[in-house]
Amino acid sequence: ASESSPLTEKVSRYLDSRPDEAVSVSDLARLVGLSAPRFQARFKRETGLSPMQFVQRRKIEMARTQLSHSNASVTSIAMDLGFCSSQHFATVFKQFTGQSPVEFRQGRPTSHTKPVP
Repeated sequence: ASESSPLTEKVSRYLDSRPDEAVSVSDLARLVGLSAPRFQARFKRETGLSPMQFVQRRKIEMARTQLSHSNASVTSIAMDLGFCSSQHFATVFKQFTGQSPVEFRQGRPTSHTKPVP
């Protein structure tokens, strides 16, 4: 599964340009000129991820960068990335990284730390 197809590149650029916006599958399908079901099937085939998994992973990658390179609060980073609450952000962050945002920022490796897949 390649992550650098024209489809994923276009979706990635779109997400990077508006990280704080809530994005739906139909928004992304419209962006690339496909029906939502076709877009979902093609995206999953090309990346191995559902569009929403890809969106969350992309946001967590952005969060890791912000946590590493800024002093912004976890809540402010969560809001900047369009999460509805810092609790939801922390839950998603931990699903992807094995650490809470605070643990990640403090650089405390845990036995179950995992890279963003």
